[in-house]
Amino acid sequence: MLRYERQVTLPEWGAEGQEKMRTAKVLVVGAGGLGVPVIQYLAAAGVGHLGIVDGDVVDLSNIHRQPLYDADDCGRNKATVAAEKVFQLNSDVTTIVYTFQLQADNAADLMAPYDIIIDASDNFPTRYCINDAAVLLDKPVVYGAVSAMEGQLSVLNYQEGPTYRCLFPTPPPPGGAWDCATTGIMGTIPGTIGMLMATEALKIITGIGYPLRRQLLTWRASMQEFIKFEFDRNADYLNLVPENLEALSRMDYPAFCGVLSSTTIAPETWLSSPSDFSAIIDVREENELPPSMEGALRLPLSRLQQRPDLPVLDGRVLVYCQTGNRTPEAIRILQQQFPAVHFVTLEGGIKAWQLFEMNRKYGNA
Repeated sequence: MLRYERQVTLPEWGAEGQEKMRTAKVLVVGAGGLGVPVIQYLAAAGVGHLGIVDGDVVDLSNIHRQPLYDADDCGRNKATVAAEKVFQLNSDVTTIVYTFQLQADNAADLMAPYDIIIDASDNFPTRYCINDAAVLLDKPVVYGAVSAMEGQLSVLNYQEGPTYRCLFPTPPPPGGAWDCATTGIMGTIPGTIGMLMATEALKIITGIGYPLRRQLLTWRASMQEFIKFEFDRNADYLNLVPENLEALSRMDYPAFCGVLSSTTIAPETWLSSPSDFSAIIDVREENELPPSMEGALRLPLSRLQQRPDLPVLDGRVLVYCQTGNRTPEAIRILQQQFPAVHFVTLEGGIKAWQLFEMNRKYGNA
């Protein structure tokens, strides 16, 4: 008990609270900027069972905001590396690793064994999928999100409180909310929000304090300003949740969120026949790295939204961004000017292409 002495000393915590920690089962969806501090603080506090879900690999550009990892971890699965670091931090914690992404056809099976779900994901399809599965399984969700120098968090679906759909009934239009690859992010932002998310989970487990139920906490780091907004459970919005778990498994959340266009191509498929496209368009902003693919035309989405004069396009055209989130909006704009062109999205964007190339180079694909 010496390891946990300082928290057990808290009158509200005590030995009873630590026993609740030992038997608690928490699933962390996402081992990136938000998931890293959540995983570290929950493990340090002695949560008994920690599930970690992430199909992504460590990239050097991650480390400034994901300090659980180091340069030697690059190219390795985040969930696997995180579990190894947890063992070094606290061998009392049992970790269960899921080296793939949570999605509609596996969400219920992943989430069912756990008491609390931590939504540390970074995309709308996963957030809506987590929400809907949590409603059907009656699981509380600690939610967080970050961008640039801002963050927000809440405790959802807890003690009949509001859900993510009560807060955001429908996703923003494609391109309406940019990710960290687009806007950039200060490394301490996800660290701060992730630490607060871990605090909410500890409060739920031990029963101390007042979790952020019916409240959204927002933080503007530039002004060092915290603001709370109150919101309620809305039965009308809950009607948007699939009827049952079987219906959930068939739900196309990427299509619901407009992430994927009607035609996508995986990096490995494209690389086998790159000549099939008459043009390749990179819709990332000018300052985004890595450089554009050889022969690609750089047409940032922000420029496309101003409806500029464009070069003539015909045939099949491949469009990509950093991760795939912006291409649907770019294609929507391009199709207005070139309705006869067959636009195709590079699935996962240039990041997925980079990962495939790296795996192929080192013999993993």
